[in-house]
Amino acid sequence: MQFILTGLTVNHDSMLNACDADTPLFFLFLLQAGALAAYYKLPLHRVIVAYDDTDLPCGVLRLQPKGGYGRHNGLKSVIYHFRKNREFGRLRIGIGRPPGQMDPKAFVLQKFNKTGRERIDSAIKEGCDILKMVVTKGLTEAARASNVDQKYKHLVSHDQQL
Repeated sequence: MQFILTGLTVNHDSMLNACDADTPLFFLFLLQAGALAAYYKLPLHRVIVAYDDTDLPCGVLRLQPKGGYGRHNGLKSVIYHFRKNREFGRLRIGIGRPPGQMDPKAFVLQKFNKTGRERIDSAIKEGCDILKMVVTKGLTEAARASNVDQKYKHLVSHDQQL
């Protein structure tokens, strides 16, 4: 299975090093993902798009077999390149909400603070494990298993810091 992982502002080496060579994947910017998959005529059930999501707490992951784009313009572009077909997997990587009145566009482009960076690095490693589970168990079962593990992760992390 091939994966298209996209959209998160991270050190690309950390994503590539987190996954071993047994899991072939492409890492590219979200705007390129739809065009690349369309060009190579990859069936959508073989595509998983990973992207940052401000609707999830920082470091929390959600695997979904399909869905819309919400407020994410990069994902909207991917759907457009797939001829408006939404039947592809998504790995949402939480980055949290912007603080106070901060512009959401500025928030998603800024560097993470130390705690945020640690949570994102951990989430990337967990994300690679989830992608390996997709290969062995299938998207639906991997989503069921991984999403249960992630459900209260941000609460446990917060409690441990106190």
